[in-house]
Amino acid sequence: MIDPTDAKLYDVLLVDDSISDAELLQELMARILPDVRLRVEHDSLQVLQDLQREARLSDGFRPDLLLMDLHMPRKSGFEVLRKLRSDAAFKSIPMLVLSDSARPEEIGLAYDLGANAYLMKPTDIQGYVELLQSVDQNWFRFSKLSR
Repeated sequence: MIDPTDAKLYDVLLVDDSISDAELLQELMARILPDVRLRVEHDSLQVLQDLQREARLSDGFRPDLLLMDLHMPRKSGFEVLRKLRSDAAFKSIPMLVLSDSARPEEIGLAYDLGANAYLMKPTDIQGYVELLQSVDQNWFRFSKLSR
């Protein structure tokens, strides 16, 4: 569970074109991490445009953490990483890749482009529960995020 001394909820942006994966994460996150507000987007190109537009607004949406699939239509997760890491408004946001690919060249490229972690998509619900508990432990309980 999130540190009770932290008064603000965490805003997490999930970018995944798989509607079923996103719905499962959304349902589990609501139960496991009730102090997290999850925003789900399925179109990576639209996400880039929206984030860049909102970054110019004083009260625009800025996620505390980004979870992103790599293989998406229109803009790959690699392109999203490259673009967001080159923008000062997003450099400090932890960006976690969530992929079903274990190809070493993709893992290496994701880290080269600024991913903070490369997480394998679980194959069952218990795996997703463990993944979310790990994200909670590593990013919300013990890490201090730039806000």
